[in-house]
Amino acid sequence: MRRLAVVADIHGNLQALDAVLADLGNQSCDRVINLGDCVSGPLWPRETLDRLRELDWATVRGNHDRWVGTLPRAELTDSDLFASDALDDEVRR
Repeated sequence: MRRLAVVADIHGNLQALDAVLADLGNQSCDRVINLGDCVSGPLWPRETLDRLRELDWATVRGNHDRWVGTLPRAELTDSDLFASDALDDEVRR
């Protein structure tokens, strides 16, 4: 039987992601799926994205990920604006 782990709503919380990664290291999961909302948040958006890029996880682009990448600055919430400012144009695309 295959085991699947599902992760979602990281929102730029690198410390929480590291805790999840440590726990996953103790599990026998065959695959991890990331349901998105990876970077939007007032914590560590760029660092969180860098860590996620090191992993071989299938990832869905969450609504906040989409907003950070596509909405005009005037339409972003403070949290999404913080994340947008921490990322370069290539990453936002």
